[in-house]
Amino acid sequence: MQSDAPKRANPHVPVSYQTGLKFIESLNLKVSELEGWVSAGHTLVVLLGEALFEFEWGSEMNAFTPVKFDTANLSIFAKARLQRKTGRRVKFGAQNVRHLLSSWLDKVEYQYLIGAEDRRDLLVVATALPADVQAVASAIKLGKGYIVYVPPPFDQKNRETYLQDLFAIHGNLDAPQADLPGWVEDFGTPDEDNLKSEIASKEIAIEVMKSEIAVHSDAIRKFRWLKTLVAGTGDDFLESAKAALEIIGFQTAKVLGKRTDLIARDGDRLFACEMKGLERGGKEEDLRQTKSWTSDLALAVIADEDVIDNDPHIQQCARALPNLGITPGEDAGRSFAVKGLMILATFRKKALDERAGEDFSSDMLLNAGRSEICALTAHQLANLALYCQKQPDQMVAVRDRLFQTSGAFDARDIPDSFRRYK
Repeated sequence: MQSDAPKRANPHVPVSYQTGLKFIESLNLKVSELEGWVSAGHTLVVLLGEALFEFEWGSEMNAFTPVKFDTANLSIFAKARLQRKTGRRVKFGAQNVRHLLSSWLDKVEYQYLIGAEDRRDLLVVATALPADVQAVASAIKLGKGYIVYVPPPFDQKNRETYLQDLFAIHGNLDAPQADLPGWVEDFGTPDEDNLKSEIASKEIAIEVMKSEIAVHSDAIRKFRWLKTLVAGTGDDFLESAKAALEIIGFQTAKVLGKRTDLIARDGDRLFACEMKGLERGGKEEDLRQTKSWTSDLALAVIADEDVIDNDPHIQQCARALPNLGITPGEDAGRSFAVKGLMILATFRKKALDERAGEDFSSDMLLNAGRSEICALTAHQLANLALYCQKQPDQMVAVRDRLFQTSGAFDARDIPDSFRRYK
């Protein structure tokens, strides 16, 4: 690994032990090239993980390959003798890299002790006796270069920053080391102490910013349902449409089966909802399905048990009604207004500002008006939900408009909340 950050290859995929053995055979063919690269004066960093070793080298090799295997299988790693041992308490070794790794002293978790001839210890076990140095991070000389074995950070979120700091090891391993006692690291000048304090403050500020970024990222993920609503299909699309209707103020209940997708209730008014994500505009067949579902729902509310038991489609609706506080048959005396609501994510694969086709044909809308069906796009529904979130006093008015509409819903007065930002 060179001192400047190498360019990464595509994201890696860990391999199994069996696959790893086959991989080693082909990797051995490149060992001589890799050995030559290190021997020429480069530094190779090996992260000693629990289940796999990860090799990262410079842009000339352009590779980032995790492999699960015994290092003895490759001659380039033959000098390292690894002994299994785990822990987190470490201190600096004989090689002074305090200025490079001081912020990581309490953030790594070692899983191996490293033994080798002519090694330079970077980190050692904190509780080890002076006569029994137990290295957990070491640099081993190979020609003019080094292979540096280091433990990984125990929090993988810090992994990329850790690797960036490790790049600085290159060029520092051959720097002359003064033969000083360890206590000198505990003393310094006011200027040095001020700089250390400033570094510590900046590290705290970075952690605070990372935390804030995580909060914002989580908030952004919560908007994903809106994207699913205007461009999705299947169950995820249905869930997003259901959420939008509930924001507007409807009670909703799924209908199990292959007919009506959803029933929405507002007092004594019921919608049989047909929802589809389409790569085209709405067709007559979509309208026919909605008409059929609406008839099933109207009968499910008033039918007796014999009618419900003998018609599987009416039965599906009837089983969903109790989730809305309606008991089929027993509530037959109540006057429920039943309409159809057709929600289509039309041209879903085209960007919102590139959709040039008609969402609903004129013939389809004419028949929708005659059939007491309200037709609206998923894009319109998303804007209605966002509008009601910002103007909750308009929720009743929006529900009234939906029930009063037969044909295409007119949403021209509802702000379009979607913008292209790139």
